[in-house]
Amino acid sequence: MFQVEVQTGEQGRAQVRWSKRGEWRGWARLSEGCYLLRSNVIDWSGDALWRAYIQLREAEAAFRLHKSDLVKRPVWHWKEHRVQAHILVCFLTYILWKTLNRLCHQTKLKDEPRRVFAET
Repeated sequence: MFQVEVQTGEQGRAQVRWSKRGEWRGWARLSEGCYLLRSNVIDWSGDALWRAYIQLREAEAAFRLHKSDLVKRPVWHWKEHRVQAHILVCFLTYILWKTLNRLCHQTKLKDEPRRVFAET
């Protein structure tokens, strides 16, 4: 959207010049309210890329769940078997959360496991 040039100015100082690029305005209007995914993966379809993005988003949400809703504090392990056990517990917690999410969805509670979790 901008043309930026960095040049060496007086006394060796950096000088920045910028200007707006008008050809981007139409693109900005058309893409407003839409997702645009950029990737270096060239052999995936748009649908496959979108599914991978959604899975990544869900994995990040699972980590946020551990930190917020389940009040998990950071845990530091120094032995490999403890790290693996911690990952297993986090994974099982996530599976239980997704199961509760699915049960809520089937019983017309929408996707509200947080509400069920809070009320129990």
